[in-house]
Amino acid sequence: MKQIVYILGGGRSGSTLLDIMLGNAEGVFSCGELRRFSPHRGLSRPNEQRMESIQFWKRVSNRLDKILKEPERTNFEKLCHEIEYHSRFVTPWQLSKDKMEIYGRYINALMDLIFEESGANWIVDSSKYPGRLLALLKVSKYPVSVVYLTRHPVGVVQSFGRNDVEQPGKGFLAANYYYAVNGFLCNMAFHRLAADRRVKIRYEGLIRDPKKVLSTIGKRFGMDLETPVYLAVRRKPFQVGYLVDGNRVRLQREILLRSNEQQFGWGVGEVLTRILNRIWY
Repeated sequence: MKQIVYILGGGRSGSTLLDIMLGNAEGVFSCGELRRFSPHRGLSRPNEQRMESIQFWKRVSNRLDKILKEPERTNFEKLCHEIEYHSRFVTPWQLSKDKMEIYGRYINALMDLIFEESGANWIVDSSKYPGRLLALLKVSKYPVSVVYLTRHPVGVVQSFGRNDVEQPGKGFLAANYYYAVNGFLCNMAFHRLAADRRVKIRYEGLIRDPKKVLSTIGKRFGMDLETPVYLAVRRKPFQVGYLVDGNRVRLQREILLRSNEQQFGWGVGEVLTRILNRIWY
């Protein structure tokens, strides 16, 4: 049975890393942030230099154009934003049956093509958005399992303060607000699934004891994660798949799992962040 693994969480949480790790298992295809497929019209990010990745997604996009009517394809970016973005939690009445049917046709056609082109039995989508998860649960013809990946709030806030990454940064207050609101919405979506279709893990646990965390995911969903466990334990490189979008590590051909766990101080900002957001971690 073909299935989808959805990585739920917030920005700067390590979702791209987990996506790549799972994608090294036999029969698993790592997609990255698949929600970005529509805005890119099936093309990888502009600074993506891996030709085989570009060619893969072009094949999927060209085949998708032949399946869907052009008006649907052209307007899908706006429709995706309306259905998948956080605003759907505020205005769910705007999601008409017709819109969800169009969205469902698109999602299932896209998943069909990815399964066919990759030959995989599992697709990993690290889009993270809780709204997209709810939409997938409603329209997907494939079973969806969820890994909810959290990261220490101080680490997230500090990461958003960096300027040497592709994604836009956030100030201290904005990053804390984002973490709190996103954590609340993720928990709402996460608990919509049955216990055997969901698992919550921590980024720090993945770095500290990857064997334990990966084994937990594999056992819960019935995935064979022997290869990524071996690579993590032996500190061997993970091969980076054809990610549509995600963290800048997607640009590399292989990555090593770092063994050092980040330590956080107890300054005023760190203490305030812990108080505001510890509940979601």
